[in-house]
Amino acid sequence: MGQLQAIEPFECCIPASIADDFEERPKQHLSKNDNTLGFNLDFTILTPPILRDEHTLTLLYIDPSDNKPKYTDFDLKHATLSSTTTTIECDSSFNFLDTVYAFNSHDGKLYFIEKNTSMLSLDIRHKHTQMIRLDGRVVTTNNNHAQIVYSEKRKKLYIMGAEQKSDIDANFECVPYSTAQKFVSASEGYLPLIEGFGFGATAMTVSEGGLDWIYVLCGEHVVDNDLTAPNDQMFRYALSDDGDDESSQRWRNSYFVQPAFMHGVINYHDLYLFSFGGLISFSKRVEPAVDTIYVLTLDEEECKRCELEKATWYELRTVRLPHKGNFHAVYTGQGKRKSKVVHLFSYQGEYLQMEMAQILKAVQTGLATGELVRRHEWNICGKTVLPTRSYSIKNMVPKGVDEEVDSDDEDGDNDEPAQQAAPNEAATEQD
Repeated sequence: MGQLQAIEPFECCIPASIADDFEERPKQHLSKNDNTLGFNLDFTILTPPILRDEHTLTLLYIDPSDNKPKYTDFDLKHATLSSTTTTIECDSSFNFLDTVYAFNSHDGKLYFIEKNTSMLSLDIRHKHTQMIRLDGRVVTTNNNHAQIVYSEKRKKLYIMGAEQKSDIDANFECVPYSTAQKFVSASEGYLPLIEGFGFGATAMTVSEGGLDWIYVLCGEHVVDNDLTAPNDQMFRYALSDDGDDESSQRWRNSYFVQPAFMHGVINYHDLYLFSFGGLISFSKRVEPAVDTIYVLTLDEEECKRCELEKATWYELRTVRLPHKGNFHAVYTGQGKRKSKVVHLFSYQGEYLQMEMAQILKAVQTGLATGELVRRHEWNICGKTVLPTRSYSIKNMVPKGVDEEVDSDDEDGDNDEPAQQAAPNEAATEQD
């Protein structure tokens, strides 16, 4: 162990036990990218890591030796895994894949929504073992799935998609999806804007345009007869302090660059959103895993400085992930404190670091050099193919991902020749 090994795409299994003996994994430069460091862990990571503070992550997993959920810590500063694990005392039917969760840094507890209805809590700051089942139930509508997110700025937990009739603690704020509506016609009036949304989505806080927002994006949805596919919807909800109950006016609808699932997304100081890897649906096929980094521009002044368009998706052409894969992404910078790296954990259990300086350079100067390619504005949805089979964490695709790549650039840009694309990949499809 300690040597970076090739990981076959989508060879996904139940996490193995973590070794009792502590061993620091030596980092090494990956041959395909001089600015990437990485090594393998002992277990797969199917649910998002929890950032507890600037240097500490908590990783959740199920130990197949006793089929019990456990958690352990990961030291980001030294890139080491803790030698101790904590077994969670809970119902035998509990499964992390049936939950969404958020960490409340104020009280040190992890709050779960289980099976879209029940709420639980776990004190991970003090290494408690007992999962506490909270009173009340979450109520959703229109086949939506709730998400939970903590606002560090407001010190509050928000449950996205929970209707006001949900019987939950007053410490949580419900943000109903049913208040988001769209006008269809004079005869039909207004219909729900958000339907069948939220499963496997990413929720995060963003400050943009002078407002605090919660973004909920992507995930997977049912398209026909239980056939699931990645989603490109990105709903934004403006938080308010003035007591205004016109919540329907706070919703905005936009789109991710392409329908995506199982990708890592970070908010870089409210200047950019970055997306790493994932399952992407293009106009001609679904790629179960890509090595692409996408960026969304958020800040007006930053865009003027870098001569970019605001609220527009771009693709990094020469700066890529070291291989195709599905990733969780963690960025620890906050406020004026910036971090030099972004931390990536693959679903297969690989840990990577990528230097932010190289990524930012490609974004801020890449249009002139061809390192950055414009995709489309966030109010335009990318063209996509109808899936022929389901893609989900519970139904991971087999080995041997098709490497064929083709292009049909919707923006009219010429396709980059293969030798100008990433060193380990032909030019990416432009939709």
